[in-house]
Amino acid sequence: MYSAAEKRKDKRLDVDRYEFLVYRLLRNALEAGNVYVRDSNDFRSFEDDLISAERWKDKEAVLREIGAPILLAPIQETLAAFRKELEAKFKRVHERIENGDNKHIKVTGTGDNRRWSLVYPTQEEPINSPFYGQLPGIGIADLLWFVAEKTDFLSAFTHVLERYVKQEADPRLILACIVALGTNMGLWKMAEVSGLSYSSLLTTARNFLRAETLHAGNDGISVDYLIKPARKTFDALIVKEWPNIQRILASLAQKEVTQATIVRKLSSYSRQNQTKKALWELDNIRRTNHILDFIDDPVLRQSIQKALNRGEAYHRMRRAISYVNSGKFRVKTEAEQQIWNECSRLIANAIIYYNTLLLSRVYDQKLAAGDEEAIKILRNTSPVAWRNVNLFGNFDFTAGTSSVDIEAMAARYNNPDFWRRSMQEEGDDGPE
Repeated sequence: MYSAAEKRKDKRLDVDRYEFLVYRLLRNALEAGNVYVRDSNDFRSFEDDLISAERWKDKEAVLREIGAPILLAPIQETLAAFRKELEAKFKRVHERIENGDNKHIKVTGTGDNRRWSLVYPTQEEPINSPFYGQLPGIGIADLLWFVAEKTDFLSAFTHVLERYVKQEADPRLILACIVALGTNMGLWKMAEVSGLSYSSLLTTARNFLRAETLHAGNDGISVDYLIKPARKTFDALIVKEWPNIQRILASLAQKEVTQATIVRKLSSYSRQNQTKKALWELDNIRRTNHILDFIDDPVLRQSIQKALNRGEAYHRMRRAISYVNSGKFRVKTEAEQQIWNECSRLIANAIIYYNTLLLSRVYDQKLAAGDEEAIKILRNTSPVAWRNVNLFGNFDFTAGTSSVDIEAMAARYNNPDFWRRSMQEEGDDGPE
């Protein structure tokens, strides 16, 4: 910050360095949300993006106007309801997997090494797949120790005389007895291969391995759910930040701010960090609920997959729309890119609107005719399509009323020959 000087008392402030420091501190303060620029879209106060403070003074009226029950109810009651719902759902999903009722999930491995995956149509897999041949082997003893550490199932093995005997169980002997009996090896052979004495193994088996302790040990492993929460929710944080969350959600509902702005600012503002954590925590609760439904409901899973497929079709259409320059932006600044992107999005939405309107007209037509087969086909027809739209050639933007007669076009589908050809025709999807 200071220029070099022969004498310490003669040191002088380096103005250029000082100016650079001021700019850097100003940048950091802007990004952290500690300094605001009122007329800026990116750097104005976070509160300025939300419902005004004056209007928020009558918070109850605003919330009643929105009509969202979750915003009107006490957050403690809401969280309790969420917790109860999740606990019941975790239990139901787990039980359906364990009982084999959920046919659309595949479980591999045992104990804490169990892994699950969703089942999709595929070729039959070979038994004992060579895939596992590439993994390093793990001994049964090491595996049991690993599971014991994770589930504490060894605590279920109590002495047959219970409170009258203070003898602590030796976990080594219990595991050895389990393997000896479980593999039909027997205690004698186990004594030979383990270095443990036969007498100690026999005593342990008699005192600790009983039907009730083995049942309890198995429950200790199986109750450690295959589908289970990773951690508890931070309810206290959500309760503390609930007033801020209410204002944010109300602002979104009232279209005062976009979700992208909320996420961007909360992610960058250190001052709003607690609010961000609380909002993210609330989102985790709802996302967990959705994931459990996704695992347990094949119909929901198929619907989501169909939506994802349509999302991919939408992106293909966007690429087809932006066919010039191979779909690459010709501009460099972020603001210009956003404008170009929004133009492409507007065209895409216009095409979708048009196709949706045509589909609706034809659907009503087939519904009135009672054509169930056609109705089924139309219900699964996506409006995300562009083969019927000319994106090339000359363009005439002369002002005037549209010459499109949507009713006349829909009427064509009344012709059985036209309908049959429209169902059989296959061509390319247009440019990409």
